[in-house]
Amino acid sequence: MHMTTARVLRLPEVQARIGLGRDSIYRLVRAGLLSAPVKISARASGWLERDVESFIAQRVAERDDALLAGMRARGVVVIGKERGHEHS
Repeated sequence: MHMTTARVLRLPEVQARIGLGRDSIYRLVRAGLLSAPVKISARASGWLERDVESFIAQRVAERDDALLAGMRARGVVVIGKERGHEHS
């Protein structure tokens, strides 16, 4: 069985990476937009780094999709990088 190392981020680092405060982060968890933290001891929990990175990547993808859709709606021809595909 292949084991991978998962890094656990505590709340201050999650706040720094996402750019939101404690209440906003827990609001995202309750809304199902950010994975719940995992218990790492009786009194401590944290988020898997890959879950935080995935959350940020999803926000970027949503921004890019909205930007491209807006440009297309205005009749702009989009040439370049789209959702993981390179166009020349």
